Amino acid sequence: MRRRLIAKAPRAKPASGRTPGSGTVTITWTSSVPTDSSVDLGVTAVLNQHYNDPAQVTSHSVAITGLIHSQLYNYRVSGSGGGYSILGNPSTFTTLA
Repeated sequence: MRRRLIAKAPRAKPASGRTPGSGTVTITWTSSVPTDSSVDLGVTAVLNQHYNDPAQVTSHSVAITGLIHSQLYNYRVSGSGGGYSILGNPSTFTTLA
């Protein structure tokens, strides 16, 4: 039986070790069961970029590079593993100038 769980508290922040405005962000969140870490991203409501880390973890972190400066991005986190799937609420962040 596959259960759907909501990911908790996705957050987008500049990646550590990068200068502000470097076009890099790290999205972090937690889940109650180990799953892979996936982020769907887009500059519109169409989330056409996909990033995945296959490691099965409960503390998730996905670094995304090559972003446009001063741009609003839409994203959603998700994951699956061990017969479970998680799905976070849609969220946004804006990259620095």
